[in-house]
Amino acid sequence: MKKTLLAFVLTTLGTLITPDSGYTQIQVGSGPDSSFLVVEAAAFGAPLVYQWNYTYNVSAPPSTADMITAVDLVSLELNFTILYSGTFLDSIEHSSLTLTNASSYPYSPFWAQWVSGGTSGSPLVAKPSGVWSAGYGITYRELAPGSWDGFIFNGVYDSNPPYDVISLAPSVAPVPESSSLILLTGAILLLLIRARKRLHAC
Repeated sequence: MKKTLLAFVLTTLGTLITPDSGYTQIQVGSGPDSSFLVVEAAAFGAPLVYQWNYTYNVSAPPSTADMITAVDLVSLELNFTILYSGTFLDSIEHSSLTLTNASSYPYSPFWAQWVSGGTSGSPLVAKPSGVWSAGYGITYRELAPGSWDGFIFNGVYDSNPPYDVISLAPSVAPVPESSSLILLTGAILLLLIRARKRLHAC
């Protein structure tokens, strides 16, 4: 019985922590906290996911611009171009292919920004974790441990007022880190074993 239970939990754990086969996660930096950067464009192939490891400082939280700069310094395959004093992402080069925001009407496609967790906007507003929400510039954004930023090259502007951005969110789900799933599954296993012991004691 115990072996069957253990095998079931370990099988479940393996399913939970198996990385999505549609992308490769690349670690950048060091530190106990992590935020994630997703770059997605059909011309680039599979989405690119970067895990930025850093030390979070609540009095001076990092921005998306800080994370992009860290990735740009380390990555051999990506090159970012930022405009307007570091406020907005203009282009990304990957494997000698550069995709740049359209500069003439209707100004599409462009790199649409999506965020999960942390804060974004002006004024800054807390963003829910685990789901994508529209972003408003890489400097109008404060990261938090476990937060995600996604840039996808499919943004268009609605031709009707209020001329909102129309974009599909990144295909990579902004889910918690695998370590959280390991801890959760371990807790479930411990509860199941304790419950079994109580049943045998009765």
